[in-house]
Amino acid sequence: MAATADPATWVPTHGEPDTGNQLATAEGVLLVDWESLMLAPAERDLRTLADAGHPHPRATSELLALFDLEWRLDEVAQYATWFEQPHGDDENDRLALGGLRHELGREARHSADPLSRD
Repeated sequence: MAATADPATWVPTHGEPDTGNQLATAEGVLLVDWESLMLAPAERDLRTLADAGHPHPRATSELLALFDLEWRLDEVAQYATWFEQPHGDDENDRLALGGLRHELGREARHSADPLSRD
């Protein structure tokens, strides 16, 4: 999937352009919280639109799948880091375990995803 990404077409991407990272102003909507800024294929941000049922006409399924897989693997890694540390059985642990189970069990969102069950 990564081989389909042409670095000459990369653009600045946010990484998490969801409503929690948007600020409505009189001039329009602004993306905030740019700690995950990077140059990447536009599909890195377009993935969230496609997941919500609004695919961009130029987005490729291979790159959408790549960034969905990247998101899943990052989430699993963060949960693994959480659980390798001392922890108990509080609400945060239960939420983290639920999130880990969700990421491990959810269907791939794009058919090019190697974890797709199609």
